[in-house]
Amino acid sequence: MPRAGNIIHAFYDHLSRLLYSEAQHWHAKDIAQLQTYLDEERQGHELEGMIGEYIVPNSKRYRREAALYADIEAYEDGTPRWCAPRGMTILGLFGGPPHALALVEAMDAAGMFSADGLKLVHAIWNEIDFVGDRHPGEARALTQGMLDALDAKGFIGTALTDEHVRILYNHWQMPMYALEFREIPASLDWLKAQQDANLAHEVGC
Repeated sequence: MPRAGNIIHAFYDHLSRLLYSEAQHWHAKDIAQLQTYLDEERQGHELEGMIGEYIVPNSKRYRREAALYADIEAYEDGTPRWCAPRGMTILGLFGGPPHALALVEAMDAAGMFSADGLKLVHAIWNEIDFVGDRHPGEARALTQGMLDALDAKGFIGTALTDEHVRILYNHWQMPMYALEFREIPASLDWLKAQQDANLAHEVGC
């Protein structure tokens, strides 16, 4: 149960959920690199501007909250300002269903969600502990073995298409139960030190 517990824990936090969903699109050479990508995206605050002169909250979480909630924000000078919800105006702009939805539909077509299908999927994916240098090639090999086993047991029906198979191979991220998704807090002192370092580098000090 520790594997499931790690994933479920992530779903109680908005930023963790956003990162879990977005990470489905990332291409990493192994689990360790995937964690590095996550670490870059889960900083509580970030620097923006030509040389990082602005301190801003995590952009992914901010976009979500700015779309949904009214709030009072303050810049570094402490001046508060009212922010009305902005709405999710860009969602769906480029068309097509979310990758997560397409992936779930492919899993369903492959018979993975029946009780016996879930047991078979669990048994196959439990063969490898995805940590450290485990890589996408191993995940694709397990996907092939899983599909072969599901087919042999008669769980795959006529609903499964070549496109479903392509999605399972190319858009099903490596298991992420060993990864850390929670926010990394950044102190104001650390952020200002980063700003000073950026400025010194810019002026050649």
